[in-house]
Amino acid sequence: MNDLQVRGDVYAADMQKSLRTLAELTKKDVHQLVKDRAPTMARYLASWTMPVANFGKNAEGNPDGESLAARNLGQSAVSRDIGRVYLGPEKLKSLLKGKRTPKEKGGVSISSLFTRFVSEGRLDRAQKIIRTQAEFASVDIIPWDGGKWHQSNRYTGGSYGGRVRKNARQKIVADSQKLREYVRHKREQVGFTKSAWITAGRMAGGKNGLRAKWITKHNAPAHGAFKMIGAIGEAVLSSRVPWIDKKLNETGAMEAFDRSFRKEIDTATRKILEREQRKK
Repeated sequence: MNDLQVRGDVYAADMQKSLRTLAELTKKDVHQLVKDRAPTMARYLASWTMPVANFGKNAEGNPDGESLAARNLGQSAVSRDIGRVYLGPEKLKSLLKGKRTPKEKGGVSISSLFTRFVSEGRLDRAQKIIRTQAEFASVDIIPWDGGKWHQSNRYTGGSYGGRVRKNARQKIVADSQKLREYVRHKREQVGFTKSAWITAGRMAGGKNGLRAKWITKHNAPAHGAFKMIGAIGEAVLSSRVPWIDKKLNETGAMEAFDRSFRKEIDTATRKILEREQRKK
């Protein structure tokens, strides 16, 4: 999927009636009321786009996709997924601790041999020595592939963005520094997918006050517009992040936004009428 378009549903008869009432009381245009809510609609979509905290069967209250808790969940998932496909030499050394070559071959520490061969750039020898151990019999040692193995394991359903399966084949990366840099870079990208909705909302209606910098620092491809469909205006927001369909609970987001919008209209209308009543 290359483009996910979400339209603000304002066609229900009761919604139209409530909007007209509020517009008359505030002396505002109905279409402007809808347009003004486009950025809030975008925030709901962003908040329901993974990563999301307080989400699942045992969660209480609304899902939270803007907090540091949500960011931390996303970053932990990134580290976990990369760890399923890449293993640094330091981690492997600990797994090899206590293992030695057969006595007839000197009974040398396999961990020490592995470390020496890696430091000398003799990756073929390093690979040969660890493959003497059954659990590493098919493991490859690579210098660094720029993250290609990680990306290929995330390619599902015709696009990138999927999670790495638990039984993915691991490769040992000899250059631990580049692996650490890659992990750090990927963790910093958490929030990118959410940012598309914020951009779209800004294009359709304006600023929304979101202060979560881990989201707003990104600028994912998006499009937003306020359109007239016949006599009714609606906000149309589009995310152009290829894997957005894997990351968003669109139904949950728009149902939550609809409840919020209706509540806001009813509350604003009630307060104006109460104020007018007190003046009499």
